[in-house]
Amino acid sequence: PSEVITYVWGGTRQWFTYENSTSLNYNYIELPAIFADNIIVNDFRIINGIVYFCGVDNNSGEGVLGTFKATDLLNPPGTPVPVDFFNISGTAELNRMEVYKDPGTGNPRVAAVGYRNGICGTMAQGVWVDCEGYMPGGTPPTSVSVFDSYCFAPNDVEQWHDVVSTDDWVVLVGYGKVGGQEGIALRRFHK
Repeated sequence: PSEVITYVWGGTRQWFTYENSTSLNYNYIELPAIFADNIIVNDFRIINGIVYFCGVDNNSGEGVLGTFKATDLLNPPGTPVPVDFFNISGTAELNRMEVYKDPGTGNPRVAAVGYRNGICGTMAQGVWVDCEGYMPGGTPPTSVSVFDSYCFAPNDVEQWHDVVSTDDWVVLVGYGKVGGQEGIALRRFHK
């Protein structure tokens, strides 16, 4: 049997769907109306029954992280879903994310990559966000840190396109440009 959760964006509506191949159950939750006008989801992950997502808040121009309980996907369609989200100051958008358990505390930890504008010449500068202890229920994370990628000179930057988590490392994958030379940029950080 398989269970599949997908995210769909249809212009002014956004929703997550849940499909179960064994019972042929299909359900969806539409994100609150605030999302239709303001927040666009770019990526999501599921750990311990919690759906974590990242994206952009078009009203504030900042990146956003959010959560809801995966079991809410089993509620009847039209049932209000409690979705918690908060803006990440210092970011313009968060595009990709990884969620893992902190090896020391066991708390959920989110690593997300995105960018901010106007920091390094005319190019968007890559940022990565480290967020610990973020759970549904309106409880703020225990810590949030935003890190800028290197800015060597105007228009010489690193931009991050993906993030992965291994047993010991968080690895950022992207693009780098230094002195007119372009190439793949990799950074790794011990968990």
